[in-house]
Formats: sequence, structure tokens, C-alpha cells
Amino acid sequence: MSWKTAGRHVQHKFNMRRIILSVFIVIIGGLHAEPILAQNNPVDAYSIKVQVKPYRNEKIYFGHYFGGYIRVVDSVVLNDRSEATFKGPVKLPEGIYAMFYPDRSYMCDVMIDTMQHFSIIAERPATGDLVLQFKIHGRIS
Repeated sequence: MSWKTAGRHVQHKFNMRRIILSVFIVIIGGLHAEPILAQNNPVDAYSIKVQVKPYRNEKIYFGHYFGGYIRVVDSVVLNDRSEATFKGPVKLPEGIYAMFYPDRSYMCDVMIDTMQHFSIIAERPATGDLVLQFKIHGRIS
């Protein structure tokens, strides 16, 4: 084997090592990038669409009864159509939850189990704290 041939053989081995190393780095990088991409586009573990008339552009609250207290677990601002969605990447613990109007007065209780994708339509009358109309729509998953 001549000096030139040996040099090409060593160069060829070096190029193959570089190619294999590059492919390995791309594969490992792709495996580590997947969780990062998943964090940017989380699937909502719970999604509760609400429409609370007559409120617009105001915050409403969603709380969980726990140990004699109600702990607020989520809040949303209603849009111009009185709509919003409580949502999050982690399922809610099963139990009894309460929704509150913008003035933090009690609206209603909601039982949460494994079905955590549904919608609620509520309408507050002009006088009083009671809910005039209340509907829940959803599907069992």
C-alpha cells in the first residue's frame, strides 16, 4: 500500500466515523427535543368550556373543596361573548368543585370525575345570586 493509498484509507475511516457520530448526535438530539416540543404543545388533561351570561371581560374562578375550605385551582377571563375555557396539562383530582362569579359570590358546584372535557352554560339573573339557567354538555371518555 502506497503512502497516498494509506492516506485515503485513513481519511475514509475518519469520514465514516464523522458520519456515524453525526447520525448518532441527530438521533439523540431528536429524542431529547421531543419532550421539549411536547411541553410547548401540551394536551389539555382537563378542558371545561364555560359561558356565563351576562358577564364580559371579567374573571371567574374555579375552586376545589378541600378540608373544609375551597382552594382556587383555576381562573379565566371571559371574552366578549361571555365565554372562556378552564384548562390545564394535569388532570384535576376527582371531587367537588365550585365556580364563582367575578364578585367571588358562589355560582354552582360541579362534580369532577374521569370525564374532564365538558362545557357549562350559566346565566345569572339581574337580581339575586342564584343561577337562572344551568346546562352541562359533555361526553363520557
